[in-house]
Amino acid sequence: MDKKAKELDFFVPVLKRRKALQGQLDEWVGREKTEHGEIYIFNDSSVWGRWLNSHKISYHLLEDGLNCFRFPTFLTYATPGNPLKRAIKRRMGIDFANFGQSRFTKSIEVNDKNGILLSSAKVVEVPRKDLYACLSPEDKKRILDAFLSVAEKERILAYAEGDVMLLIPQPLSEDGYTTEEGKLELYRELVTQYGTDTVLIKTHPREKTDYGDLGKNCITLQLDNVPLEVLTFLEGLKIKRAVTTFSTAIEALDFCEERISLGLEETKKRLKKYE
Repeated sequence: MDKKAKELDFFVPVLKRRKALQGQLDEWVGREKTEHGEIYIFNDSSVWGRWLNSHKISYHLLEDGLNCFRFPTFLTYATPGNPLKRAIKRRMGIDFANFGQSRFTKSIEVNDKNGILLSSAKVVEVPRKDLYACLSPEDKKRILDAFLSVAEKERILAYAEGDVMLLIPQPLSEDGYTTEEGKLELYRELVTQYGTDTVLIKTHPREKTDYGDLGKNCITLQLDNVPLEVLTFLEGLKIKRAVTTFSTAIEALDFCEERISLGLEETKKRLKKYE
């Protein structure tokens, strides 16, 4: 459903836009109002976030990826254009505020305040390590079992034996950064530069790419709907190197000896070669 946020019709005449956008969101969400207590969401630029804003319902915002507010990637989506124009548009109801800028955001929960690119009194620090420390072995097993079968766990551990690299791709073509072929060429480059004896590929849930021809030593893990962080609970999993373009999930992978993230600007620079 989050993909639908890009389909909102902002070309409706200004005086009718607020009501038109709210109607479009109501149709997608399937309701006009809700009985609500405390609401927590991960991404208020999503359909759900915009729906809450359109109905003036307050909510708590959780960072959508470990330490994601340290990276300009997120804020470029949140704060495009002239600040004064944005403020006027939001006041008129013809645009949406997100990533903590909405007046309906009650708090912004982050792992670590240090280095974040948000300046807001609403920011609350809740270290994820402290939350993980509260989990018992039984809790971790329960989470792991909810996402992975016994056979899948055994297969991942078998693949991870020896000199292994974990490639964490992003939906670069789906999000318009490049073509499908450009994305594949970039990841071939990363496999050549950082690859080891075996390269495991954990695809992003929104990707449609077939990585079957990326390399003979590459294996795509069939874990499309499994959060990457869940693998931290897989006892015995050790990987030499994890590589991504700019996925923030890499920061949570303490089972990897080395973690390499190109960053958005370096990713764009490399993609220019394949235009």
